[in-house]
Amino acid sequence: MKGFRRTYSIAFRLLVAVSLAVSLTAAFAERIQDLPKPTDYVSDNANVLSPEAIARLDRLCGELDHSQANSQIAIVTIHNLDGDDAADYANQLEDKWKMGKKGSDRGVLVLLAVDDHKYRIEVGYGLEGILPDGK
Repeated sequence: MKGFRRTYSIAFRLLVAVSLAVSLTAAFAERIQDLPKPTDYVSDNANVLSPEAIARLDRLCGELDHSQANSQIAIVTIHNLDGDDAADYANQLEDKWKMGKKGSDRGVLVLLAVDDHKYRIEVGYGLEGILPDGK
């Protein structure tokens, strides 16, 4: 009887540990509808960039935005894709946020899924002539 009780106890603890691990993974996954609209060029939702790196990237993206290129770049970090495809996630995020200036579609979205070790660069139609997907 002790052996059965011990096995049951170990199995129960393992089940609780697995349930906790799955729920923590889901807690770190960012759903597109839950991501806040960006207030600047860099949205570090995964909290992996230093304030200095964010400031430098914001400055570079701002220079590009106000140059003759008239293009915008958004850099987004997330924890993971929660099983989604990086291309689909980036495309849906770009559709939600409407990258680039209205009417020009000259925007680039750089998506970094840190825990998944995946990235995606989504280019707006207005830039595909100079920055095609193949590059």
